[in-house]
Amino acid sequence: MREKMLEQLKEEEREQRHEVYEEKLEDAVKEISQLVLGERWKEIEERVENIMDMVQKMAFTEGYIYAIATLEEGLTNMV
Repeated sequence: MREKMLEQLKEEEREQRHEVYEEKLEDAVKEISQLVLGERWKEIEERVENIMDMVQKMAFTEGYIYAIATLEEGLTNMV
């Protein structure tokens, strides 16, 4: 019973992280679209680089968190 509750909490946490990730990615796309419409190319280049850095860091963090969760599940199943 406790294991099922723990697994459900972990799944809910994963879903919340994924939703936050999707929202930030959508915001990044909107920001890029607004810059392109404004035709401020130097600013566009700099901001796109910053946005890409942010997205890459988010993806790395998401992968890291997934790896930790997988390791925790594996350790739990070993016990």
